[in-house]
Amino acid sequence: MKGFLFYFLLGLMLFSSLIGPSQDRREPKQLKAKGEYVHLATQSIFPVQFDNLTRTEVYSFNKANTNIGVVYEHQMADKYTVASIHIYPAGDEGSEGRLRNEYISSRNEIFKPGSKVYQSPVKYVDNYICSGIKAVCLDESNKQHLLTVYECGTWFLKIRITSDELDADQVAKLSDHLVNTYKPSRLTSLKPLLTKPNVYVAEASFADELLLGSITGSAFKKLQWANENIAELEKSSGFPDQYLEMHIQAMKELLEFRKKHPNMHVGEVSKTYLEQIELIVNSGFMAEFIMSKYHEVLIVPSYIKLDYDGFDKWQRSNPITIDFNRFHYVISYGKK
Repeated sequence: MKGFLFYFLLGLMLFSSLIGPSQDRREPKQLKAKGEYVHLATQSIFPVQFDNLTRTEVYSFNKANTNIGVVYEHQMADKYTVASIHIYPAGDEGSEGRLRNEYISSRNEIFKPGSKVYQSPVKYVDNYICSGIKAVCLDESNKQHLLTVYECGTWFLKIRITSDELDADQVAKLSDHLVNTYKPSRLTSLKPLLTKPNVYVAEASFADELLLGSITGSAFKKLQWANENIAELEKSSGFPDQYLEMHIQAMKELLEFRKKHPNMHVGEVSKTYLEQIELIVNSGFMAEFIMSKYHEVLIVPSYIKLDYDGFDKWQRSNPITIDFNRFHYVISYGKK
């Protein structure tokens, strides 16, 4: 059991280090709590008992006690269940990729390399709509693991469960109960993001006028898609970049600026970049390429059938050499 708690606390410490240096503690502080514990910043209540689990630890990771993790346990003979709820600030700006980056960092700290992890986007729909990503795994010692991360305006909600006494359905049921208790949409309602967008363009995208026009056109295509397809109540929780269709339209748009300006000078940088984008768009595997770049955690529309075997064969014959981390932009909501 001590091993379970050590890795839970280690995970919480690693997660808390990702949100910035705003008066973080050097080490997590265990808070004393008799009776129910109330997280003052969000008014989230953590009772001593949750179902048949007992609250054992309350940790604070910053001096303002806004970044907290609460651990619940249940023991039956030599079998254990440990569940943690982590509520912490996400910042006042909901940048593109914020949820995905938070989830990937958490996933990589929890699951061993080579683990068979099943992951999927999830939604919590109430007075606001919150996007999340969920991962489940059965490890080699028959322990069930579940991780769910929600983006909730200026807050993150992270739930983790590890158990060798519950089966997958029971773990899922416990997770649902925790999510419905700590309601991602209620966290969004505390400070919804302003949905007036900001667009930040990487310095390398200014290499020449053609490249800059193509990059900014792609960014505005994403904004157009979001405005036409996503409700304000969802955008208030974070920039909705978890939709594959949005990224498909944005990648196609990268080629439109050149079509509209056929006489514009083509620099060596933009020539290479746009040639490879055109190769991807015309490959028949654009969806698979985008999914691979976004860690396979996008929402796939029903009309798209992914063919990863075919994509792997195509990719071996058509290596893509452009650095997407250099030529990029980031869209965000929330900052005036």
